[in-house]
Amino acid sequence: MITEFIGNSKSLFESEAKFFDKDLKFYEEVFKKLVKIKHKPYTPKSLSLPWNDSQQLVLNHFKTLPLESSSSTSGNENIFIWGQSGAGKTAVIQEVRKILHNNKVKCIFSTLCGVLAAKNNFSTFHSALGIRDCDKSWFQLYKNNYVTNNSRVLKNLRSVEYFFIDEISVIPASAIAYLDFLLRSVRSSDSPLVKFCFVGDYYQSRLVIGDKSLIEDTDCSKAELCFAQKGRDIFKSVHYKFTLLRSERHSQDSRFLELLHNVRRKNVSKEDISLLSSRIWGNLSNEEHETFKDSVLVCPRNFTVREYNTKSIKSFSGDRIIIKPVIKKNSRALHFNGQYDLELAVGCPVMLNFNYSVPNRIVNGLVGTLRTVLFKKGQPRLLMIKFENCNLPYLQNGCVPIPPKWMNIGLNSVGQPIRIKQFPISLYFATTIYKFQGSTSNKLKVFLDSKEFHSGATYTQLSRARKLSDITILDTTINIRRFLSPHFLKELKKEQEEAKRLEIYNLIYSEDVVNCEQWCS
Repeated sequence: MITEFIGNSKSLFESEAKFFDKDLKFYEEVFKKLVKIKHKPYTPKSLSLPWNDSQQLVLNHFKTLPLESSSSTSGNENIFIWGQSGAGKTAVIQEVRKILHNNKVKCIFSTLCGVLAAKNNFSTFHSALGIRDCDKSWFQLYKNNYVTNNSRVLKNLRSVEYFFIDEISVIPASAIAYLDFLLRSVRSSDSPLVKFCFVGDYYQSRLVIGDKSLIEDTDCSKAELCFAQKGRDIFKSVHYKFTLLRSERHSQDSRFLELLHNVRRKNVSKEDISLLSSRIWGNLSNEEHETFKDSVLVCPRNFTVREYNTKSIKSFSGDRIIIKPVIKKNSRALHFNGQYDLELAVGCPVMLNFNYSVPNRIVNGLVGTLRTVLFKKGQPRLLMIKFENCNLPYLQNGCVPIPPKWMNIGLNSVGQPIRIKQFPISLYFATTIYKFQGSTSNKLKVFLDSKEFHSGATYTQLSRARKLSDITILDTTINIRRFLSPHFLKELKKEQEEAKRLEIYNLIYSEDVVNCEQWCS
């Protein structure tokens, strides 16, 4: 790996390295110890929370259900627990987990996000299915009849009665279809014989409108579309629906909560636009600017994130280092023009992009601060990163050693995988909505963009904060038409149709919901 020091960064990194007085081999052994630890057994914990009426309905259902139907695994009683952002969905299913555990009901609790999995002692969705470091799509796994050979995973899948998926809005429909295929395969049955429990925000759910990437990909085969449709059909087969009505996160700002509802219902008024415009960066005082100094920017598009991160690291206080990847010789890779170069500085915010250890919370999405880079014979061997809420006893100065890893980044012109060796981290001055979903922030910068990237994106962005005063908007202007894009008229209609089928329409869409067709002319 080639490194390029900018300014006086070499001496700066060397001075920081003095804080780590052990040899390189010691830190490599620490890393091996981190990733060697297996999943910790689940131990029930009492949350001691005052449950509201809608939350209590969910708990009462699971208190009686195991006694009635734990022996019956027909798979026809799928459950959907939904509620708006901040309604306490995760806290409720934590309590449900304790109830089912006490009744000796076999369950798997999963989520796609590594940070949420580690925080709640869930499995990641991939690890629950025995998939690790795989670059194939869900459809490709199905087409290749891939079934894990991990004995622990297979044992769990054969005995599970309830399969919980938290943050269902970030799970593609094709992933649900593959899960269904996998359960049928390991159980040698025409039916998965499992009750699925989907947990998430209906306002954000991809499964309502399908896989946007598949729908828009002109090269997508009919077989892939049909496969994704199977996942949507499973989601639509829910038998029980529970709604958590109250948003605990936004209870301090009722006007902000009303604004969020209007944004998601496509029912935005001029008053709502004025309220949002009051939070534009240029309309805030210098004192307020200072409160957002270290906050992350949440954007809808990847290229906006890359541009902001690049601009921020170049203006970051202190000198920088550029780490260039190693490209495998037989990859026949094209010239990347620095696309996979990693530009870093001591003290810069970074995010881990790989699940190294779920039990130790060294997972994809974990945010931290770079302390230094440790070298061997002039080559970068370890990044020493101080991660938030990571206080493992055998770490020196609380820093986790992160080595580089080989990763696939696509296919070359002759269909061969392109492999590079690089550190699996990215800068964290900005991140995407997808990466930030499920988080709550004290202070938040958002870039809305000129149009909504996908239905519900703006709602998801804004709802990460507790109050409107905790948000600043980096757009120069906000136009009401961006919330009523004709591109999403069909999506809105599909959402409304599904809401009627689930008998939750009146809880989401008011009678005077804006007719988007009038904005399409």
